Amino acid sequence: MPDRPLKCDAVFEGGGVKGIGLVGAVAVTEAQGYEFVNVAGTSAGAIIAALVAAGRQAAEAFFATWSFDRYKQAFRQGAEKNRRDVLLSTSRPSGPATPA
Repeated sequence: MPDRPLKCDAVFEGGGVKGIGLVGAVAVTEAQGYEFVNVAGTSAGAIIAALVAAGRQAAEAFFATWSFDRYKQAFRQGAEKNRRDVLLSTSRPSGPATPA
């Protein structure tokens, strides 16, 4: 791995469950020593891009993608005031083990 992180930009597409696959791509990219500078996305990709932009590591994003109820809660009508807090909360949902 290089002494300092390599810089990269990323655009993540939507597609529902593909968001979980995008987390894997983020994990591999981070493991190779890259640091995301600019990120964007649509639908599920926007959620992953937001987590990356917020400085979340891939493992954290992985757990967040399994917490669909959190997103449903954040985007229900009238939830605008707490949307950021819900999406960026540090609580860990129950689900699969942390990726290796």
